[in-house]
Amino acid sequence: MRAALMPVALLLATCEDSSEPGTCDADALASALAGAASGDTVRVGACRIAGSFTVPAGVALVGEGTSRTVLVSSGRAPVLLVETGAAPTRVADLTVESTSNTGVLFRGTGGARLERAAVRAQRGMAVAAEGLATLELRDVELSGTIDEGNATTVLARAMPDGTVRVDPDVWPTHGLVLLRVGTATLENVRSTGFASLGALFVESSTTWSGGGAPGNLGTGLLVHAGSARLEGLDFSRSLQGFLVIPAYGAVFANGAHVTTSKLLVSRSEGYGLLQDNAAVEHVDLVARDNGDAAVWAQGSTSQLSISGSETVLSGNRFAGVVIHDAVQATIEDARIDGTRLATRIFGTTGSVLVGDGIQVASADGPVTVRNVMLSGNERVGLLVELAGGTTDALTVENVTVDGTGTQYGALVQGGTAAPGWDEGIVRVGATATNDLGTVPRLGIAGRVSGDRMSSDGAVVSTTGLVGIIDPTPPG
Repeated sequence: MRAALMPVALLLATCEDSSEPGTCDADALASALAGAASGDTVRVGACRIAGSFTVPAGVALVGEGTSRTVLVSSGRAPVLLVETGAAPTRVADLTVESTSNTGVLFRGTGGARLERAAVRAQRGMAVAAEGLATLELRDVELSGTIDEGNATTVLARAMPDGTVRVDPDVWPTHGLVLLRVGTATLENVRSTGFASLGALFVESSTTWSGGGAPGNLGTGLLVHAGSARLEGLDFSRSLQGFLVIPAYGAVFANGAHVTTSKLLVSRSEGYGLLQDNAAVEHVDLVARDNGDAAVWAQGSTSQLSISGSETVLSGNRFAGVVIHDAVQATIEDARIDGTRLATRIFGTTGSVLVGDGIQVASADGPVTVRNVMLSGNERVGLLVELAGGTTDALTVENVTVDGTGTQYGALVQGGTAAPGWDEGIVRVGATATNDLGTVPRLGIAGRVSGDRMSSDGAVVSTTGLVGIIDPTPPG
């Protein structure tokens, strides 16, 4: 292996001694990598190197830190193509600046690690992996070029596959894409500034703690099938721009099983969190000042649980929580307040003006609201649409509703309410009289239609990464 490392030693001397910044020998690095065997480490010094490099399975490529070692695109191929095998392949302590289709591409069926790294993408995908058994990302920063200043200049267009999407040949569209990764572990990973999705997990099993996907145009995170455990993440400031699809902090769909702890979702220009036919458990969720509902659960197979004494849904438009067709929903130990009125148009219910703490638009199974404080929600604290049914599947325990002016506290409508259905409710302020008066039937939300969510999960599931952009184009 000594002979294989000699080109790297020469490369380091060239980079450190050069008086002309940014001049390094890409051929020497490529040669060192080509000659490396599983278990070897190839080291890169403090320099900028342009090229496309392949890291063989089991080899470690290590730089001198994200501010000192920078690998730069020289064409459309990935800056780093990381092969995987029996022993984990490792990339660490460097920055990738990508104008390629993909900055870092992991492929094979083995394991890999990306540590203490940054990937800055100007187009396409920053990091993508398909089919790996294991993938670990630790202390990784993924960044695109999108921000509040240029978000309105990004336009979607009709793609050859018939979908309407932001063009990845023009914009950095995806921060992290995982397709059928057996076990992915992410620690302190942040993905921001992308034009479609900060992160996309398709049919993968992922644990993500620390970091998040704030400040993306479109959707921060989409989990399509598979499972995810999300802890201490920030999905705030999702941008709408001029895209037809609403902005979302995160979307969980197509049978995904997701558990979250201490998520922050604030100031999205659209929804906070949407689940569509998914099973989701939130603990200590904080969702504030979002442009649409903080939590929206829909679909005949959806199950929703919100719990934890630190749960706060405050200042959101339209609703704190909307439940539509879910087979089971439990909301407990939460404070939901200050929901602001907003008008939305749905294909099934038309235009509705809503400002509800919790709205059960319809439910296919039991709904439980327990140990919840609902205050200052501009239309009503709790609204349950029975749709011709009864309150038999509704449990309300230790709930306080408070309001002023014309605000309602807790109402059921459109069916038969059992005597004493609201014995677990304490009405405070104006709600104590408003709820007892003549109450008009209140408008309810329709479902968020499929064309109002990203189709990228379904596209990638069917066609692979090439459904977004060819990860390994010729040239």
